[in-house]
Amino acid sequence: NHVQGELIDLGFWSENVAEVEVYLTYAGFAYGWKYDGEEGAMCFPAASISRFTERFGRPKVTLRDLVRHEYGHVVADVHGGYQSREFIKVFGTETGSTFDAERFVSPYAATQPAEDFAETFMHYVRLKGILPHKWGTPAIESKWKFVSRLRA
Repeated sequence: NHVQGELIDLGFWSENVAEVEVYLTYAGFAYGWKYDGEEGAMCFPAASISRFTERFGRPKVTLRDLVRHEYGHVVADVHGGYQSREFIKVFGTETGSTFDAERFVSPYAATQPAEDFAETFMHYVRLKGILPHKWGTPAIESKWKFVSRLRA
């Protein structure tokens, strides 16, 4: 509910976003996932291998950030997915990039363009659209502006 309120306040909430169902599952590999495009669902496992690896030094991820991230995938799907010319111009098509703090908001964002978008979206929502000075690079600024343009 908290994240949905943030999405409403920032102008990302719409009927299409609201239609995507959210489930708590028993177990999974990832922290959470989104599937089946615009009409799919988001799933968050009560126990996951990703959560277990936090015990061995992996950075902790909050539930709110996970929900923000997965809603990023929902918003992308609602706005035409990851194949639009503008999306490709801003986020590219390259997978498995080396993390570069000038280009990505997190190491996970460097894994593929869809995750780059979802990570940027998650930070955008958490920070209420205010771009931190540390991310004031041309690449990240263009991603931030792209996310901002998706507001309803």
